[in-house]
Amino acid sequence: MLLLAAVLLAPWAGGDRGVAIETLLAAVAATVFIVVSGRWASPKGKKARPIRATAMISGGADPAIGPATTPLRTVAAVLLALPVSLAASVGVGLVLAIWVPGSQADKLVTAAFGAPLVMAGAMVWTCADRRLLRTTAVLLAVTALCALAVVLRPH
Repeated sequence: MLLLAAVLLAPWAGGDRGVAIETLLAAVAATVFIVVSGRWASPKGKKARPIRATAMISGGADPAIGPATTPLRTVAAVLLALPVSLAASVGVGLVLAIWVPGSQADKLVTAAFGAPLVMAGAMVWTCADRRLLRTTAVLLAVTALCALAVVLRPH
């Protein structure tokens, strides 16, 4: 959603205002999602129960344990969440700085806001997904594609 907003808003509003507008739109969308999906008042005569996020997704099953079930998997998840996510986010930042149209300042602002968002998303995904091999493969593929895009940059 943020990438789509950046592509649509940057040419119209410029890089600096486009980033601010897309961040505001993401915050508004998240707020609307939370308000719509939450229970704000208890039914009459009943005590409100806390809502578990996994109850709707998996039909009420217990939540997944997560990737860190053994000490070895914990080390693997940390190593994946930190350096591999960092490599992918730096690659995306470089691609944004090179390939985004606009002035040098617009490119720098877009890369400076885009790379941390990618890193945050990659780290959250790494810590939430039980399949570490899939996460590793996707993040390494993103890093490789970004390296290729940097090498093939326009002159």
